[in-house]
Amino acid sequence: MSVAIPRVRLSFEELYQLKWMTGGLLSLVSLWTIAYLELNSGLLLAVAAISIFVTMIFPGLPGKIPAIFWNLATPALIVAIILDFFFARPDIIPPLVRMVLLLVMVRSLQYRRKREDMQLILLCLFMVVISGVLTLSLTFALQILLFTPCAMGLLFVINLTESNDRGSQVPPGLWDEFNLGHFLKRTVLVLDMRLLGFAAVLFLGVVVVSSLIFLFIPRFRLDQAIPFLNLKGKARSGFTDSINFGDVAEIIEDDSVALRVDLPEGREAPVNPYWRMIVLDEYFNRSFRMSFSAKRENRIYSDQQFIMKSPPGSQWVENSTDKWTFYLEGGISKFLPIVGPFQSLRFQSRKDVEFNELLKLAGTTSISSGVLFYQISQMEPADSIAANPIFRGAKPLAEMETVFLDPAKSKEPKKITYPQTTLAVPGGMANLEILTAAIGRITGGETLGPREFSIRAVDYLRSQHGYSLNVAIPPGEADEVVRWLDSTQPGHCELFAGSFTLLARLAGIPTRVVTGFQGGTWSGFENYYMIRNRDAHAWCEVYDGEGKWFRVDPTPGAGRLSDNENFAALQNKLTIDTSWGAYFDSLRILWYRRIVNFDKDQQEELASKFKIAGAETMSTLKLLINDRMDALKNWFVQPWGGSHWVRVGYLILVFAACYLLLRYIGWWLPIIYREAKFFGLDLKSDPIRKKAGKLVVRFRARNNENKPHEIEGHPPEHWDQIYDQLLILRFGATHQRPPHRPIFRQAQKLLKTLK
Repeated sequence: MSVAIPRVRLSFEELYQLKWMTGGLLSLVSLWTIAYLELNSGLLLAVAAISIFVTMIFPGLPGKIPAIFWNLATPALIVAIILDFFFARPDIIPPLVRMVLLLVMVRSLQYRRKREDMQLILLCLFMVVISGVLTLSLTFALQILLFTPCAMGLLFVINLTESNDRGSQVPPGLWDEFNLGHFLKRTVLVLDMRLLGFAAVLFLGVVVVSSLIFLFIPRFRLDQAIPFLNLKGKARSGFTDSINFGDVAEIIEDDSVALRVDLPEGREAPVNPYWRMIVLDEYFNRSFRMSFSAKRENRIYSDQQFIMKSPPGSQWVENSTDKWTFYLEGGISKFLPIVGPFQSLRFQSRKDVEFNELLKLAGTTSISSGVLFYQISQMEPADSIAANPIFRGAKPLAEMETVFLDPAKSKEPKKITYPQTTLAVPGGMANLEILTAAIGRITGGETLGPREFSIRAVDYLRSQHGYSLNVAIPPGEADEVVRWLDSTQPGHCELFAGSFTLLARLAGIPTRVVTGFQGGTWSGFENYYMIRNRDAHAWCEVYDGEGKWFRVDPTPGAGRLSDNENFAALQNKLTIDTSWGAYFDSLRILWYRRIVNFDKDQQEELASKFKIAGAETMSTLKLLINDRMDALKNWFVQPWGGSHWVRVGYLILVFAACYLLLRYIGWWLPIIYREAKFFGLDLKSDPIRKKAGKLVVRFRARNNENKPHEIEGHPPEHWDQIYDQLLILRFGATHQRPPHRPIFRQAQKLLKTLK
């Protein structure tokens, strides 16, 4: 009589509970992936995460919600999604992700059948893919490694429940007596360590194969191939072609990194660089912006590489290795930070580049939603920009006079075009009285050139005002910036730059406002520049009357004119960041360099290295084998003496010792014991396993000699059943072990009968 083997298995109800828990875990992982997106949906994300987590702890809660709630939820969701898309236009990504987030939350809070489970997997996969494309975050590697086994586990459990006769039918009263602790214990009890080990090896193999595919497939950037994955609208940092006072100052307290820059090998890092992004030449409606006439000079180039015209006397070298690599975070701006003239600008793949030759500005046609990588060759930091003094038949810039704007008119001054816009100031008695009085105090009645006036104007502003982000502008009839100029209140960089610009223009000196970043810190771990949002800055460019715009920064704490001598003097004052924040950011730059920014050139370089390394390895092995074969041949050819016979005897003894160790001593047993113990089998210390092993050996010996056909009424099937049960006692899991005493008695009885 055979002995029944009790096996611990999950019931259909427990499988359905496991499916529910796995789906909730998958949803939480997918929500984590979109937590880094700037979508202004933090409250919705928190509500979704908390509700899903609570229903995992108390899975009976969704069953207590009336059915009418779910019936009304569908039309309410449709209305909310339509309104979200309407008010968020032209941005499509934020409402799209919020829509998927709502659908995931609803699916996670409802009891699901197979169709709903498959929908949940697809929705979660969509969120993971979108967040990976948009953020390219270092944590995305960890997130995808967690998402993959969760999704595979959910699919596995879905197949198990579907293979049951009851199919996708939700068991009635499933959660009435549910206990999370008991469920977890049952789940751990049925785990098969051998199966988990095999799954781990399989998953590792998938990771290795995926890595090889990543290395060798052609390069492809999803966000650059699909246009709607680019954000529209205002840049997160405020760097647009118009600026209201306070836009740049809004982000100065933001410590997050906006830009990372890898310098060419061997190049000395500039200490106080000005990362120039936007030129604002027109003063209109109490704010600065880029004039329409200047924007008309924008030209769009659709190519992977944009090459500038060679300036007179340039020493640019074709295919130079002097390349700056930029990593601009998503949502910062469509304008690209540069520090001076350059030869070429190159992206990973074909992309529309918008370049303004007049203002020397480069940018893309839309704000990148993810990290934007570009490379600039042969760029030199400069404190001045070449000017075009004659524009579209206008008078030379040095001969133009100041233009006064009527403050009573709110319409755009269409008759004023660039470069006349760089001499436009607000009219009206209130504005002109304040500006004229300030110029009189600056010049003392003298006629000053652009550089001398700039020095005195900067000193005047710094003597009258301190620096502060908290601005209190006095009331009055004059423009906001003029009222601040007439006070002694502290201000931020925009007010200093705006005040200086209006003063210089009234003095007959063409001036424009420039925004971008100033300075930055040098990473002490991976040697690259870190420019944070707090480094956002505004300064001025002044026309020197000789064909150049030179930089003036009137804000306290900045360089006076940033001339060549001042720039050179700052070279020994580079700020190096060795904080924990810089260390973790260095991991991010490694991720960008080695994974995200892995382009075709790096791919070809890696393939070439593999080819060279493989050829060198094969050549070395070939030489080594040939040398050993030649040495062995010479050893045999030489006359044999006593030393030869001693060596032969030594080799025979070594081979004999190895054979005896393998055959009789069994040095490999500890390895088997160790591996078996890892999989839940304790072969060494369990007496039941030892006794079962001895009986298995005796059964095998009898089988080899003569398998019995009939043993005193015991059919051959009984012999096989006892043998199989002995194997389970020897190698099976402890919790699946059948009662051992009756099996041992029957096995010994059968063996005695055969004697």
